[in-house]
Parts: sequence; C-alpha cells; structure tokens
Amino acid sequence: MLITSIPVTGMSCANCARLIERKVGALAGVGSAGVDLVSEQLTVSFDPAVVAERDIIALVRRICYGVAL
Repeated sequence: MLITSIPVTGMSCANCARLIERKVGALAGVGSAGVDLVSEQLTVSFDPAVVAERDIIALVRRICYGVAL
C-alpha cells in the first residue's frame, strides 16, 4: 500500500469532507481515505496495482471538487 496526500479545493464543510472520504474509500484498491478540512488535504492509502493516483484525482474532480497539483 502507498500513502499519498492530495490537496483538495472547494470544500466548505464537514459534509464535503465526508463525501470525498466515502467516494474515494469505495474505490477498489483503496484501503483508507481521510480528509483534513482545515488543511484541505486528502490522505489516501491505496494499492497502486489496483488503482492509480490519477484515478483518485479524477474521481475527486468528478464529484466537483478541485485538486491543486
């Protein structure tokens, strides 16, 4: 498992953070997903043989949040 932090923009409340955690956490290959609303960071533990970091970023963007790369 790899662990990465992804800067997420556009979150305004705890519900936003929970939505991102739930959607990313449901991806095949993701072990855990946690959002720190204050620092605007998504921390993900994932298996790169199953899911790529770019797939996680694409999902965050599909649910209408930004990713500051």
